[in-house]
Amino acid sequence: MSMRETAELLYTAMRKNERVLRRGTSLDAIAGSRIRTMVLERFIAAGDTLAGYKIGLGAPELQLAYGIDEPGRGFLFSSQLVPDGGCVESGGLSLLVEAEVAVTMGSELAGDSLGDDDILAAIAYSSAAIEVVGSRWNPGPDGSIGAWIADNGMAVRAVLGAHKMPVVRDATQVALQIGSSRSVITVVPPVVQNLRWLVSDLAREGMSLQAGMVVLTGSLGEARPAATGDRIEVEIDGYGSVRVDLASSTR
Repeated sequence: MSMRETAELLYTAMRKNERVLRRGTSLDAIAGSRIRTMVLERFIAAGDTLAGYKIGLGAPELQLAYGIDEPGRGFLFSSQLVPDGGCVESGGLSLLVEAEVAVTMGSELAGDSLGDDDILAAIAYSSAAIEVVGSRWNPGPDGSIGAWIADNGMAVRAVLGAHKMPVVRDATQVALQIGSSRSVITVVPPVVQNLRWLVSDLAREGMSLQAGMVVLTGSLGEARPAATGDRIEVEIDGYGSVRVDLASSTR
């Protein structure tokens, strides 16, 4: 199967929350990036817009598993943004959810030697967020970084909290509740360092982080499975709260 054919199948799967039969050999990072760009072009051609980016694979153990030494990124499209209290259709995917801090950019951020103050000054505000992720590959991801990239970092939906807050640099308490199951951890959100990486990574392709774009800055703790009918709630001290319900597809 050609990269163009793979991109078309993934695009359709992303629009419908369906899975794609994985065929052929594992993808390397270059092939994965080309397929992801083709998927981006299909979204734009269909009238969608690039709303921002997600940062993933921030945990050292995940990077080791994928054979990389830095995080990864995916695109966020306007059609993937869900308001606080909204609903996400599970479709045919097995979904995971992550508590994250989202930032909305107030001004363009570009370059590869940015200081902390440069990054903070470019952020308009931050908020609690839930990222809903799931692999479109069937029978599942093959563990290659190229497959993860082609699948747009498994990004399904980004649920953005309504509270607009400044970035908190200290350790904060994060509560994630899925149905009746609740977990609480204390963590320092990696907002500044992950934004620095993202801007540097974009610069390699001649791109920058534009004003108005939204960035999911990385998971705060492990991704956890969620099922149709679950209500997911996240509370992050200093960032507010956010909620979403998972529903079966109405298609």
